[in-house]
Amino acid sequence: MSSAPPVLEQAALQEIEAIDQDTFGACYEAVQIGVSAEVTPQMRSILAIASRTPGGFSPEMPDEVLDELGFTTFVELMPLAEYLVANDLMIRQEYEGGVRYIVADLASRAATQGIVLPEDVE
Repeated sequence: MSSAPPVLEQAALQEIEAIDQDTFGACYEAVQIGVSAEVTPQMRSILAIASRTPGGFSPEMPDEVLDELGFTTFVELMPLAEYLVANDLMIRQEYEGGVRYIVADLASRAATQGIVLPEDVE
């Protein structure tokens, strides 16, 4: 796997010699589409829940969100959130209250398109 940022890889694939605002936008959108295509329906649902939860996944998140995800505590959710961080789908942020996980910008399309709720997934 290449260590180049995804947008630069996309620019190289499109044989773009100089990146300006327009070409960056086109490459960035292509990368978002690619990320979205690779995300499973289950992960897409989790990202959708995270994106609509104020502050993402954090110790302060409502119990209803944990219930929707099938967890009883934030600590139980953390390994899944770390998995999503390792796969560049979420970002881990430390703050005064501890740690929170928000949807990575590159995964925002996956979080908002073709949402499948967990009870709809077999």
